Amino acid sequence: MKRANQRCHGGFFQRGTHAQEGISIVINVPSIDEHLGRIEKAGGKVLVSKSPVGDFGFYAQIADTEGNVIGIWQDVK
Repeated sequence: MKRANQRCHGGFFQRGTHAQEGISIVINVPSIDEHLGRIEKAGGKVLVSKSPVGDFGFYAQIADTEGNVIGIWQDVK
C-alpha cells in the first residue's frame, strides 16, 4: 500500500500566549479559506482568523460544535 507523504511538525510557545493551554492538534489542509467556511457552515467557530506564519504557511484556530479546539494549517506552495 502506498502512503501519502506524512510528516510530523511542532513548535513551542511561551505559556499564556495562546488561547489554549496544553497540547494542540493541528491539521494540514490545502485551503484554510475553504475550510473556515465549511467549519462555520457546520456550526463550528473561528477562534483565530487565518494568519501568516513567516514564509512557512498560514494558521487558524477553530472550535468544533462540541467546543474542542483544533488548529488548521496551510503550507505556502
